Amino acid sequence: MNKFIIIILIGCLATSCTSQTDLEALKFDEDISKIIDGHKEFRKNLAGSYGLNGYSSTQLDGFKIGSAEISTYEVPKGNVSDHSDLWIYIDNYNTKKLLGYKYSSADEEESKKVLDYLKSKYKGYKTNTN
Repeated sequence: MNKFIIIILIGCLATSCTSQTDLEALKFDEDISKIIDGHKEFRKNLAGSYGLNGYSSTQLDGFKIGSAEISTYEVPKGNVSDHSDLWIYIDNYNTKKLLGYKYSSADEEESKKVLDYLKSKYKGYKTNTN
């Protein structure tokens, strides 16, 4: 019986360590307090050019967009701003209802994976070569 309990605990631990938040699965107006509170690296930020309340982080491990995993990345020997980041926009800091998100990638391989996923899901995309 003890072996059975230990196996169940190990299984639960293994699945909880690999759980990721799928940004694409989030719903507009959904309360995302658990996501913000569960990711301690988020910091309050006002998106100046948009005037939206939000949270931002450069620590992206634990997130994905559909089947494309995203991760923390800094350009080696790059400028201070050469890193991937995630902004989550909310209605206000009390209710934390989702308005949208913005993901910026500094990792070329990761960008390709995200774009490939989006192109496979949304067949009517258009590419601007100019």
